[in-house]
Amino acid sequence: MKMKKGFSAIIIILIILGACSDKKSENESNDKAISQDTTIQVNYSFFGKEINAENALALSSPEDILNGKDSLNVKLTGEVSSVCKMKGCWMTLSVPGQTEPLRVTFKDYGFFVPKDIEGKTAVVDGILKKEIEDEATRKHYAKDEGLTAEEIEEIKGDKVVYSFEADGVILI
Repeated sequence: MKMKKGFSAIIIILIILGACSDKKSENESNDKAISQDTTIQVNYSFFGKEINAENALALSSPEDILNGKDSLNVKLTGEVSSVCKMKGCWMTLSVPGQTEPLRVTFKDYGFFVPKDIEGKTAVVDGILKKEIEDEATRKHYAKDEGLTAEEIEEIKGDKVVYSFEADGVILI
């Protein structure tokens, strides 16, 4: 009788172990199926007119992009270096190899971007322009950027600048 109980216990243990090993192989095959079907999802945020990132040029020298023209309708991508701290009504994009960033404003003051997007990648679609920025505008932008009163006071005169008026923005 003791032998029958011992034998029964061994059979029950083997059945339980067998069931566990079947679940493991089932889980392994499910893991393989999941990993094969997994796709990477990138979250985009759109502002203004909904645009896509197709054919966007990596931001380089605005002067080179304009190639002698005063303005050009173009789609650019670059890293956000600063944003208006008051409303998010403008941002700047870093220009590789240059100290001056490219200022991006939004068509007809029609939309804003979040104020905490420094370091994010942006795609902008609109008009790249070469223009004269007067002293008052330069000081206004400096104030919005959060510069000190002393730094703002050092701004003197008009300046030739490159700017971008965006119809739409994608933040990646």
